[in-house]
Amino acid sequence: MARALLVFVASAALLIFVNAQATSAKKGATGLEQEVLKIEQEKIKAMLAGGAIAADWFARMEDDNLTYIAPFRGSLSKAQYVDQYRSGEFKVHASEHYNFHVTIYNADTAVVTYLTRNTNEVKGRVHGGTHAAATDVFFKRDGQWRHIVHHVTLIAPR
Repeated sequence: MARALLVFVASAALLIFVNAQATSAKKGATGLEQEVLKIEQEKIKAMLAGGAIAADWFARMEDDNLTYIAPFRGSLSKAQYVDQYRSGEFKVHASEHYNFHVTIYNADTAVVTYLTRNTNEVKGRVHGGTHAAATDVFFKRDGQWRHIVHHVTLIAPR
């Protein structure tokens, strides 16, 4: 029992340390990293707003050749993804994104990884409290960041 408690306390301390590192990294982010993190925050607001607001935001920010892969929805094109928001087929009821890590390549490509907890609704079926790891890839074209890859992997409960 004491060993289990020690492992729990050590794990909690590590989690607090990792989150503190992610927060400090975010505060020390370069200008390009901050640009991309701002887009990620805008994305969350659009997702929670849903409907036409989300559809319009994604239609503007997603590259036409977007690769989108997520649990409960599979692989979608940009048009399919935008249409799911516009039609109400997909809704985000709650979303918490955290532990962001941004890597910039050649000032025109950004890879963002983060963890997320969500409650989503797909075709009337609610998927609550899912925990996942996500990767977003952005490419800067004509001075504008475009979202080109979104991939989500569920993290199994322990």
